[in-house]
Amino acid sequence: VLLAGCVKPPDVAPLAASIAERPVRVAPLLSGTLFGEEIARAAAASPQVARSDAGVREAKAALLAEQAGVFPDLSVGLRLPTGGASLVPAVTLTQLLFDGGAQSARERAAEATILGQQAGQLDAASQALLEAVAAWADVAATTRLLDAAEVTLDELEWVTAQIEERQDAGAGSSADVLT
Repeated sequence: VLLAGCVKPPDVAPLAASIAERPVRVAPLLSGTLFGEEIARAAAASPQVARSDAGVREAKAALLAEQAGVFPDLSVGLRLPTGGASLVPAVTLTQLLFDGGAQSARERAAEATILGQQAGQLDAASQALLEAVAAWADVAATTRLLDAAEVTLDELEWVTAQIEERQDAGAGSSADVLT
């Protein structure tokens, strides 16, 4: 157990570098446009992104709490000595000298948790961007379908009017009406 403190803790730098290399962004073609700005704003306002931001802050707070474990612990109180009739003030100072690497391992675990939360944050932002763009694409496709349906309706109304004119003039047949 004593030699466990001599073991080098795992290096989280490669994981941190891989997360830093994955920025979430709107494509350069869209970034300067009003559409790109609106998509980015919608993604930033996403509840999933807000939840992942909170997770990152929580993980950072946990790391700070773990790092506080290496500071001395000062306790102040009153103590009743055995056989004594009065209280005696007591001050206790405790300092961790060696823990077999447990503190370092807890700090690395907290750092890894932060990195995991940051990766989750990137995923949430990417998902929010994808959902916003997909919603826009659905609206655009539906708008085009509606426009095509309106053109088709106009054409059918025109054809129907032509058939009715021929029918009223006596030049039409029942085949015109049925087609």
